[in-house]
Amino acid sequence: MDRFMIQSPWGDARVEFFKRTPDDVGLPLELFKVRLKVRPPGDELSVVSWIYGGTGDGGPASSGSDDAGPASMFVLMAARGRWGFEEFSWESFGGGLTLRGSSDRTGRVAIRVGLRSVQAEGDWSVAATVAVKSEQLDEIAARAIDFFGRAG
Repeated sequence: MDRFMIQSPWGDARVEFFKRTPDDVGLPLELFKVRLKVRPPGDELSVVSWIYGGTGDGGPASSGSDDAGPASMFVLMAARGRWGFEEFSWESFGGGLTLRGSSDRTGRVAIRVGLRSVQAEGDWSVAATVAVKSEQLDEIAARAIDFFGRAG
């Protein structure tokens, strides 16, 4: 899979993962690109950045190592999404991308996406929430595995 996108069904935000390096999901994740696109009323914001492979384990208060980037976080969210769950988080090596997923018992899921510069020149950060329905979590998890691969 060359792209993996999470789109809010309300059309106001999306996050897209693409240009995985290496292409082979059987190999450890090194780099990928992320595009965050937000459409507040009357405006549009789009930012793209290269991201180094992950350091989070996908669980609450993530720490540790995960060869498959944020895929394990999405899998855990899908497994617990129908009944609400504590916050799950994942952060890339160097902190260029932070993902935080939370849910409530009504089926509303919020995926908070934070992107920031990791290069010495320039200093910027962008954050937005991509709201999805809990019914989307199984498909999101499957597509995350197809793009990032499985840890281990």
